[in-house]
This record gives sequence, structure tokens and C-alpha cells, in this order.
Amino acid sequence: MKQKLVTLIEDSLSEIENIRPYHSQHPLDDWFLCNLLLAVLSAELGDQDHALSLLRTALQSEDNVQVDHFYIPYAHFELGVLYAKRGEFSQARAHLRYAKEFNQKVKSYSLENRLLFRIHSTLSEIPEQ
Repeated sequence: MKQKLVTLIEDSLSEIENIRPYHSQHPLDDWFLCNLLLAVLSAELGDQDHALSLLRTALQSEDNVQVDHFYIPYAHFELGVLYAKRGEFSQARAHLRYAKEFNQKVKSYSLENRLLFRIHSTLSEIPEQ
């Protein structure tokens, strides 16, 4: 099932890359979301290196996201979780804190409280240095 989702998202990502910028109002937002979803699935399937690469690539374009700004803190959260799993705790904390403070940049976003709860939970599990 997960592999079918990966294939579906990869196909969508290819399609978005081929139509950008002509056929979508916000192609970069769509591209960012596909990278985020593919990264989450890659991490679930055990390919943390691919997930890290996808998230880093997406976040290089975070300033260009036009409408769906709430993707950005979710991407930082997922990156923080991956760093924590790898034992890179300072990187993990930095991305989790960025995601936590993102609400100061925008008024509110979809499922903000849920994400804040997950951030606090993850931060509490990271050992202090």
C-alpha cells in the first residue's frame, strides 16, 4: 500500500514539474507538498537519506510558497524528527523550534494545534546536551 502511494506521489511530482508554471495557479506549493509527502513515506519505508534529501530540497524553496504556508512548519517538523532519529539532536531541536515559532510569521494554519502538540512531544523526548 505504501509503495503504491510513493508511486502515485512520484507521478504527481513529475506531472507538476512538467506543467510548471503554466497550468497551475500555485505550482510551487503543489511541488512542495509532493516532496513533503514523498519524504514522509520514504521515512516510513526506511529510506531516511532520501527523505532528508527531499525535505532539504523542498525547504530551499520555502520563501517561494505562495498560499499553503502551513506546509513549511510540517516540513521542518518532519526534518526535525528525522534528525532526532539519527541522533543529530541540535539539528533536530533547531528545526522543531522553527516549526514551533512559525505561527508568529503567519496568523494561523491548518491543524496548527495538532502540529504544536507533536512538536512539544518530540522536543520532550530529545535529550538535553
